[in-house]
Amino acid sequence: MAAPKSQPHRKVFEFLHDLYAIRSCDDLTMHIVGAISSLIPTDICSYNEMNSRRRHAVYKMWPPNRSMIPDAPEILGQYSYQHPLVTYIERTKDFTTRKITDFVTQRQFRRTGLFNELYHPLRIPYNMGAGVAMNRHCLVAIGLNRGGRDFTPDELALLEILRPHIVQAFGNAETVTKMREELAALTRAMEDMDRAVLFLTPPRTYSVGHTMSRSPVGGLRFAGKTPTRLATCLAP
Repeated sequence: MAAPKSQPHRKVFEFLHDLYAIRSCDDLTMHIVGAISSLIPTDICSYNEMNSRRRHAVYKMWPPNRSMIPDAPEILGQYSYQHPLVTYIERTKDFTTRKITDFVTQRQFRRTGLFNELYHPLRIPYNMGAGVAMNRHCLVAIGLNRGGRDFTPDELALLEILRPHIVQAFGNAETVTKMREELAALTRAMEDMDRAVLFLTPPRTYSVGHTMSRSPVGGLRFAGKTPTRLATCLAP
């Protein structure tokens, strides 16, 4: 008889099993930031897209009802060049999970505008992040932030274990999103093709065409060509 799994291991297995469910990119983003928080205690878990050169940032976070300071995305973007983890990943393309204090001391970080304008008002001085991708010069990363105590080596190792699975899940979600978009486009095209019209050509003959665009000679065009006569002499 197999030994029962410990509670922490069971939660990790459940996280991984649920991670690979079919989801769009938007759905996966919100699922991940909520699910990671059930494994690693955090005050704010966020999905971030940042570019320190353009000083641009957008994010989605858990919990969604967490009160935020005004203009938080603008502040994050403005000071992203002061974020040690962001600039490190942009420079090295090394997505390994790390803490801000792997690069600077907590005292050094507290002297930055990024800390004083964003992290200090939110009372989340401790931070770690895992890179997911570099997309068109934009860094995609998962960030965990909390107050009270710093993240432990075990928590850092756990997020690093999960990171390649998160990367793969986003790849799957991008495929699902693309397939859904293509299916929607195909469905719209098929619906348009079903809108057939009937028009009269003398003396008493009818032709069937599709309403895509009119030809220069007064007929109808379908995909750039005048439709052939598909029905003739419908009158008895």
